[in-house]
Amino acid sequence: MRVGKVINGFIDDLILIFSASYTGLANKRLKAQQAVIDELSTPVISIVDGVAVLPIIGDIDTHRARVLREHTLREANRQEVDCLILDLSGVFIVDTMVAQELFKIIDGLKLTGVEVNLTGIRPELAHSVVTLGIRFDDVKMYNNLGQALKAFGVVRK
Repeated sequence: MRVGKVINGFIDDLILIFSASYTGLANKRLKAQQAVIDELSTPVISIVDGVAVLPIIGDIDTHRARVLREHTLREANRQEVDCLILDLSGVFIVDTMVAQELFKIIDGLKLTGVEVNLTGIRPELAHSVVTLGIRFDDVKMYNNLGQALKAFGVVRK
């Protein structure tokens, strides 16, 4: 019985150490994968010298909004962007939090000297924005990305 107790205790400790080690490794892997997902979900795509597009697709939660703001500011600076076209055609719902984060992104970019233009505001999104009383007075807007690219001379008219 004593030997069995010792062996059971040893096996319990071994399982505990293995579980903790495995959980730590799995968490590291998940964090690395989340970092890759965050990077891929906020692409600042350079179109021509000084002009870039940031397509936003899907829901924006608190975490994604923070990542979006940080990554956009960093990438706009790194790529020496003068004008960023923020394409919202993939965003269906805007609540006050999302609107605040969009304003923070726009204001942060303006502070760094980047002109921000919005494209692709869908009817549902426009309705939400109007209902919430959100105003984008200082931001130039285009119906779609193609229209904005034409305005910047990237695409022939």
